[in-house]
Amino acid sequence: MSFRTLERIEAVYAIAQHRHAYSAEEDAAHELAAGWMRDAGLDVTRDGAGNLFGSRGDARVWAGSHLDSVPTAGRFDGVLGVVAAIEAADRLRDRPLAAVAFRAEESGPMGSKKIESTPDAYLEVHIEQGPVLAGLHEPLGVVTSIAGQARGRRVFQGRADHAGTTPMNGRRSPSIASIALSRRTAAAARPTARSRRHARSA
Repeated sequence: MSFRTLERIEAVYAIAQHRHAYSAEEDAAHELAAGWMRDAGLDVTRDGAGNLFGSRGDARVWAGSHLDSVPTAGRFDGVLGVVAAIEAADRLRDRPLAAVAFRAEESGPMGSKKIESTPDAYLEVHIEQGPVLAGLHEPLGVVTSIAGQARGRRVFQGRADHAGTTPMNGRRSPSIASIALSRRTAAAARPTARSRRHARSA
């Protein structure tokens, strides 16, 4: 990582640790990035959602990330991807490409859902926030897919029984039902023998 890249990461972090979606702090980070894009010889535009694009030529390859952050964010989340994309664009001045800073990724995502066109390829340099690379003792990995997230709500209904005198097999406790669901979910999430073999051979 170049000294200039580290300086730019620190400059964004100095604005605020928490740069909430569409806040003055996120605005300030986008203004910094826009200036760096111009310095790299890119044409700077924004779309209706406020996403920031630094483009050169018929840019069908994009690289970037986001500049907003969660309240307890570190220096690198999102910012690394934007700054790395600008650095690459600066070094590859003969290539058509785009460096992108999406708005409000930590709040939806709101910005990337509203892009008006899509590239042929997209690359995002990101700091790992889990234990996989550390567990493999590897400094770098190439991600080809990501885990999806889903949220839902379940209501467990039961019957109030006296805890001391009603046998467990006679109770209809909602807590017992919720525990059973948690156990089924945990069992479904465990890797199968086939996935373990694939991980070892990859």
